[in-house]
Amino acid sequence: MSDTTATFVPTQSELDLLIVLDAGAPVPFPEDIKLDLSERLYENGFITVGVNGMLALSDRGRELLSHHQPAHAA
Repeated sequence: MSDTTATFVPTQSELDLLIVLDAGAPVPFPEDIKLDLSERLYENGFITVGVNGMLALSDRGRELLSHHQPAHAA
């Protein structure tokens, strides 16, 4: 785990955005910036912006998400 991933504490809104991106839902970059949900995620490399202007979850974002999702009961 990278230092940033270990120390970054996402808000619930940021986690919700990561979950939406992980599910493959399209999220336009400009609309998301208006909501101020992605600025910290983008600056820390947890999301990227594709050539189509849509946000995408980075490998670091998947790592962050995996550490903040509740464990499933066995």
